[in-house]
Amino acid sequence: MKLAIFHAVRAVERALPLQVLRAALWPLAWAATLREKNLRRELAAGWGRLSESCRGGGDVERVIFRERVRFNLSRFINFWPDRLTERHWSVRIQFTGLDALETARQAGTPVVLATLHAGRMHMLHYALRAKGIPAAMLINKPIRVRSAVKLAKDQLSPGQGPTVFPREQLKASQRHLRDGNCLIVAMDMPSEAMREASWGGRAIRLSTGAVRMAVSTRSLVAACIVVETAPWRFEVQIGQPVCAYSQGLEAAFDQVAQDLEHRLRPYSEQSCWEVYNCLV
Repeated sequence: MKLAIFHAVRAVERALPLQVLRAALWPLAWAATLREKNLRRELAAGWGRLSESCRGGGDVERVIFRERVRFNLSRFINFWPDRLTERHWSVRIQFTGLDALETARQAGTPVVLATLHAGRMHMLHYALRAKGIPAAMLINKPIRVRSAVKLAKDQLSPGQGPTVFPREQLKASQRHLRDGNCLIVAMDMPSEAMREASWGGRAIRLSTGAVRMAVSTRSLVAACIVVETAPWRFEVQIGQPVCAYSQGLEAAFDQVAQDLEHRLRPYSEQSCWEVYNCLV
């Protein structure tokens, strides 16, 4: 049934202008948001823990409800990973900091892209691959439990090589990096090695895994998030790559964490529960 819906939505995208398509999908996103009562309460509490300078004004519950509707609408973007190269989609996905990443790639230097469960992380690897960046994402769940719909999306994604690596394929993900590719690693997942950083007037404990991966594979590491700047308009922000194995793990971690905080601050309502759970 889910696969049938997946292919039906893909077919509708060919028939409707994007603004009309988004309007047609809006009731589904609104209904999904209504069912997220507990999640919305958790997100509102987490957002409220940030300093007022990070949050800005507005009623917290309304801000979070509106954000969740937009988030659930953005999830449909993953139905068309193979079409993100087409102009009507590519003009909606802007990139900043791409030059430094391309320079590293042309030199054959792999890059670990340190990210967070924030913005529209679910489409980050698809957006990068549509731009010609050979990026894969490190995920926690085994491939065997990945749904048929997600597997279909992965197969449709442009570019060569796997789109995701589960953690049991850590060596394969390291080979992916050593071949000069990019690996997306979330810093807000629990790990054995956590380090504290400043975050929106508070402290946050983030995993050092992305930086340690960069050190072990002699890769660069850079902050990277994708945020929604307007309805179905996105910006992939890539920070300045850091040479972790020469600069040192702690210094590289601090720089990447600071870069992520700076980039997410204007879009703090787009943080997910994983980020808030890391706040101290």
